[in-house]
Amino acid sequence: MSIIARLPETDKAHPEAACAGMPIAEHLDAREVERLAAQLKALAHPVRLRMVDLIHAHGGQLCVCEFEQYFDVKQPTISHHLKVLREAGLIRSCQKGAWVYHAIEPAVFARLRRSWTVLPRRARHRPPRLPKPQSAHPEPDNP
Repeated sequence: MSIIARLPETDKAHPEAACAGMPIAEHLDAREVERLAAQLKALAHPVRLRMVDLIHAHGGQLCVCEFEQYFDVKQPTISHHLKVLREAGLIRSCQKGAWVYHAIEPAVFARLRRSWTVLPRRARHRPPRLPKPQSAHPEPDNP
């Protein structure tokens, strides 16, 4: 179905104007988009995503000394990943004696979940299915 078929009668003569008058509703302002992108970028690394999961699994707080047993990286790398999560506002750190504990920022994750609603739950129109690619090396016929 073409866009012309879906336009009201008055717009069929000028299909280029179909989108020109449609207001675009923004769910997120520019500052929110930048913040959300930084948080998602921080979570996009497998080690950092696992760290957040571990903190959550341990009641929302975990000592820095407990991370090393879960990863095949050394303590300086763990500290770097924790710093990235902290700078993105996803976790907070507090020192208790000689140890530093890291906790999830629940309000930030709640805001992330709410912001995620800007993505469509499912596409209105599915893209056409593409044919299966032809193999460069066809299989021989078996007699």
